Amino acid sequence: MTKQEYLSHQKAFNSLRLETPRLTIREYCEQNGMHYNTARRHIKLNQFNLSHHSTSPYGSAAENKKHNWPVLLERYLISSIHDPDIFPIDFAKSHDIPYSILRRNFSSLKTNPEISGLWELHFRQKALLKSLKLNDISLVHFEKQRRAILSELNDELALCRLTNVEDFKD
Repeated sequence: MTKQEYLSHQKAFNSLRLETPRLTIREYCEQNGMHYNTARRHIKLNQFNLSHHSTSPYGSAAENKKHNWPVLLERYLISSIHDPDIFPIDFAKSHDIPYSILRRNFSSLKTNPEISGLWELHFRQKALLKSLKLNDISLVHFEKQRRAILSELNDELALCRLTNVEDFKD
């Protein structure tokens, strides 16, 4: 059998798989009088292409665009300022978003001028927590600095007004 004939068999196999998704290559070969060992080298299951099914484990590109990324980023930054132990991977899991997609979209928004103040507060809060864990500062100094950062957060939110502050208060 020529390679061209196997291409036609691949197309026929794909169309049969639309009707019976559990069809195996072995069953297809038995139905069409083909040698399985030869056909399995030319007919592949992974070439089964359904245009109406998503091939991505995370859904279609349209599904990934349904998120309002600036608002999600702002919610993450506000949450992480209030609780510095929240990491992007935890935030992604809690919102049923794949971490790689969240990270890529958040990275593209780092230069957004509306959120730049929140990024600064976020990094200051993370640095403050790190210095507390390294015993560089006392707990009293940490709480004092943390209250100052939270006060600046409220001022920043009053300026940008992208989301409601009450949603993020503990």
